Amino acid sequence: MRKVGRFLLWLFAVLGGLGTMLVLAVVAFTLSVREETPTLPQDAVLSLDLTAPPADQRGVKPLLDPDPAPTLQQMLAAIERARTDPGIKALSARVGAPGFGVAEAQELAEAIRAFRESGKPAIAFAEDLGGLSDATADVAVATSFSELWLQPSGGVGYSGIALETPFFADALAELDIEAQVGQRHEFKGGIDPLVREGYSPAVRQSLQRVVDGWVEQLSATVAENRGIDPQRARALVDQGPFLAREAYQAGLVDKLGYGDEAASALDSAIGGTANHVSVGQYLKVAPGDEGTAKTVALIYGVGAIGVGDEDPNPLFGERGFGPHRVADALAAAREDDEIAAVLFRVESPGGAYGPSDMVRREVRRLVEAGKPVIVSMGDVAASGGYFVSLDASRIVASPGTLTGSIGVYSGKLATRDFWEGLGVRWGEISAGENAGMWSFVDRFDEGERARFEAVLDSIYDDFTGHVARARNLDPQGVEQAARGRIWLGTDAKDVGLVDALGGFSTAMAEVRSVLDLPADAPLALRLLPEPRSPFDRLLEWIDGGGGFEEFVSATVRAVIGREVEAVAGDLEALRALAAGPLAMPPVRVAR
Repeated sequence: MRKVGRFLLWLFAVLGGLGTMLVLAVVAFTLSVREETPTLPQDAVLSLDLTAPPADQRGVKPLLDPDPAPTLQQMLAAIERARTDPGIKALSARVGAPGFGVAEAQELAEAIRAFRESGKPAIAFAEDLGGLSDATADVAVATSFSELWLQPSGGVGYSGIALETPFFADALAELDIEAQVGQRHEFKGGIDPLVREGYSPAVRQSLQRVVDGWVEQLSATVAENRGIDPQRARALVDQGPFLAREAYQAGLVDKLGYGDEAASALDSAIGGTANHVSVGQYLKVAPGDEGTAKTVALIYGVGAIGVGDEDPNPLFGERGFGPHRVADALAAAREDDEIAAVLFRVESPGGAYGPSDMVRREVRRLVEAGKPVIVSMGDVAASGGYFVSLDASRIVASPGTLTGSIGVYSGKLATRDFWEGLGVRWGEISAGENAGMWSFVDRFDEGERARFEAVLDSIYDDFTGHVARARNLDPQGVEQAARGRIWLGTDAKDVGLVDALGGFSTAMAEVRSVLDLPADAPLALRLLPEPRSPFDRLLEWIDGGGGFEEFVSATVRAVIGREVEAVAGDLEALRALAAGPLAMPPVRVAR
């Protein structure tokens, strides 16, 4: 035991020393960094890495990634600027099958297509384009380039979209666990995985419309990109995935070759030797019009909406939709006289009811104060993600955005029989008629069930009431739009839930419109909350009383949390009860 004790003391001392050295090294590195004003080289080519999906937001610059990948908004802004910048001779990219969302793919494809319409070369190369996966959205992005190269050993996963949902009812029955649940209404489906053996007819109908619509939209994008008939582009989906030679013969790729050959083709296209400039580098040198531009706050609401905010870790940056952080940013924009409007980017399946309502109210207060709020929806802005959006001046969704899901579900698992099967007996001491209502041991009794149903009715009525008021819908219109149905952006516009179809560029056009500005008026985006450097975040951590042990503990939690998220995708249904009553039903895209 003494040897074990000495070993543990030695281990802790070494870990503490290494941790201290790590922090000191990070501080020294941060202080040594000096921002230099870069310039564009001759024969500059804007270079994109599309082998991984871009992040939708970044507030705290993470220490472990000193040159992080650009956000989607930054990438789109760089492509738009480069289109008319004489210093940029071409657009190039490495593409793959990163798993783009449909709306994200539509935004990127639109921007790349606009660039190539300027007459400048847009050349992409892929070692493989999802040959062993369903990569239809990724193919829609890759085919937007004027010249797409594919390595001869690669493939093209242009084969449609499939959704998968695990159903646990039989497994729970085997374990003597009963789901005590409720939802409003038949299209919500969030609780179905716990109580059914498969999709209900209503949910199947709703989700089938989603995948049919996605494939129709993406094949139409491929048809436009490749200059082929839309019906032929849709028919090709049913023939995929494709080998390289098959993809070339079908017109999905332009050239078969290797990376060095694609690079030589790029040099020839610009008549020189390409000097690649990343998005981050380019945005630092690209001319801006901030001096004459109206200031617009850019605020992100990304991730599931929880009941509290996770403190951003300096090593990894921000994670999740922090409702208080978002609400504070909206309030700050309202009180800042320099800010003329707010662009609120929402990428969220929803979550907790109260925090969602708090953010929704801050959006409404901004509008009532005379500051327009334009919501730009990402791949998903459903349930609570729609709730936080509905009071905006204008709502913009991409055609493939998942939105709506105006409904509610909640419940618990009753596990007493399971425990008793293991020989475990639970006792209870309580005061209050319904004190044990949310016990994960016992079932609801008659009175508790009545209170539970009343809560669901109240939340649903409140949600639909806000929708009716904000979107000016009559009872019949609300009934058509709600009942938990998930809508594509195109359909959501038809039923009155969104105002316009498009991505960031369309949202920026809406900002100019509500501010009565010309269509080409410059806008200066200011990210709120203000981004902080890793060093500033470390200082805040220390000033806030966080010691080294807390820093290490939070870092470990962040690492473990990321690993858990990576392996828990198929268990979303079991986590759904904790996600909150305003969450979209859990589904997973099969790849």
